Amino acid sequence: MSLTKVTYSMINGSLYNPVDYGADPTGTVDSTNAIQDAIDAVGAAGGGVLFFPPGGYKVTGLTCYTNNVAMYGYGAQLYGTDKDATILRVKGNDIHIEGFEMTHDVDTQADWSTKTGRAIYLEPNVSQVGCKRITIDSIYAHNISQISISGDRYEDVRVLGCTVEHCGGAGILM
Repeated sequence: MSLTKVTYSMINGSLYNPVDYGADPTGTVDSTNAIQDAIDAVGAAGGGVLFFPPGGYKVTGLTCYTNNVAMYGYGAQLYGTDKDATILRVKGNDIHIEGFEMTHDVDTQADWSTKTGRAIYLEPNVSQVGCKRITIDSIYAHNISQISISGDRYEDVRVLGCTVEHCGGAGILM
């Protein structure tokens, strides 16, 4: 038997599940620390794949400040409990984010004018490009208090097949 295609994650055996780190897919308990621990473990390993099982995950704000990370969340909802927080902040290279539903607890347009939260934000470094080779694919962002997907000082970013509904600011601002 021979392999015809080998990927980075196959070579390193680096598949991570945030539930293994204590994340609660029922949405009952805040999963911020557990998911952050899983993201940090991927970073410490030099990269890998973070696969979210279907379910709802309450978060106050996550950061992915590492390289070589793929995050898949088909059937997974990241529910931002802080309307002023960004659900996922990214600063790194070779990052792929796909298949998530992202939402804030924002019920009225009155909330939108005073809140600053985002779904995904690509952060800059102080004086240089903060993110390179980023793919954001098949994200459904809704009820986001400000901008759904945005970034500053980035290179080679692809936003594909995303849907944005009911956000207080720009839907996608790049």
